[in-house]
Amino acid sequence: MNKQIRWGALARYCVSSCLLMTGVPAFAQKTDIVEFGDGSRLVGEVKSLDRGKLYFKTDATDTITIDWADVTRLVTTQRIRVETRAGKRYFGALDATGANDSLAVTSGDGTVAVPLRETVILDPIEATVADRIDFDTSIGYGFTKSTGVEQLDFEADLRYDTELVSRELQLTSQSSSSDEVERSTRNVASYRAIRLHENRWFTGWLGKYESNDALALDYRFSGALIGGRSFFPSADRRLRAFGGLAVNDEQFKDNTSQQSLEGVVGGIVDWFYYDEPELDLNSTLTLFPSITESGRVRGNLNVSLRWEIFKDLFWKLSLYNDYDSRPQGQTNDANPPNNDYGVTTGLGWSW
Repeated sequence: MNKQIRWGALARYCVSSCLLMTGVPAFAQKTDIVEFGDGSRLVGEVKSLDRGKLYFKTDATDTITIDWADVTRLVTTQRIRVETRAGKRYFGALDATGANDSLAVTSGDGTVAVPLRETVILDPIEATVADRIDFDTSIGYGFTKSTGVEQLDFEADLRYDTELVSRELQLTSQSSSSDEVERSTRNVASYRAIRLHENRWFTGWLGKYESNDALALDYRFSGALIGGRSFFPSADRRLRAFGGLAVNDEQFKDNTSQQSLEGVVGGIVDWFYYDEPELDLNSTLTLFPSITESGRVRGNLNVSLRWEIFKDLFWKLSLYNDYDSRPQGQTNDANPPNNDYGVTTGLGWSW
């Protein structure tokens, strides 16, 4: 049995209903225009451009994704943050006077023509705090009678963006049990605040709480200051490298605890290819070499892959791996488990 519930849509529906009853406009006016090479166009609302896909909402289709390579013109009265492969950033509306294959970014300083194919990120900057918040959550449940394996998954993501700062809160909870093995849980809550600078540089801080039965970890609180840079080596690849300094406080199932100072180094690889066959890969690796405990290294790897097998039929793979070379600071052979990983795979259909 497998269930997937999208609570975000229900929450938005309830909020919208309340706003309508109080006479407050709940939806932005959909007057943005996207044009294609054959002269056809859609009227709706620009949501964002990321990873080679334009997210566009219309009354008839709700939010759809459009290959950025198919777009020849984009017009919106919204205030948009535009970022290019070269690291240049512009703010303003997208005017209808722009030539095909370029964006006319209009602000109080005038109009700048930005080539479409050099544009890698579009983010609307909403006028009010409420409009800048994006929230999504899901719950999944699985049970296999033959093995007695039961699994429960919960995810929630809240994001708030301004012109130069991006904030995101992520919650994840995974619980599994079987007839032979007692219930094991993994809970993670992470918060990040990233400030954008010129030429694709960024700075920020991260906060994280985690517990993991498989690693005998009762809890770990950590905070880190980081800095890094984004790279766009090609239209279908994005690399982000970062480093910094972190502190953490840990307690394990045997009631031992420790505090430490760590370095932070990591990288994020996005590879997206939207001609057939489509491919979308995201991989994040973060290492925490300890400064106060010589020889100890913690690490976290997350990989998500979506690959088209045939037209509209996709193979999906997700993987996580949490590693600690020396949990509880022990060095003998009786160390508690130092590695936890999980893999999920399946087929998906897009229409």
